[in-house]
Amino acid sequence: AKTSYSVFDLSKMIMDEARYLNTASDMVGLGSLASLLVISVFLVPLAQAASQCIQWFVPTNVEQRRKNYVANECLAAWQYME
Repeated sequence: AKTSYSVFDLSKMIMDEARYLNTASDMVGLGSLASLLVISVFLVPLAQAASQCIQWFVPTNVEQRRKNYVANECLAAWQYME
């Protein structure tokens, strides 16, 4: 048997667990975990792709290129898509 899950399904399951436990600390903790999961697996790779497109297609000066490179490195540290 094979079961497929998406990032949003996992996030929903985490939040369902928080609602089941029904305490404020569980809602905050598991809500933070679910948010970080969606951000690091879905949103950060999209931002990194946008940063790399800017690097390739937008004419920039040396300072802009350096800032974009640093931003791309920061995003790479926070993405877990690989």
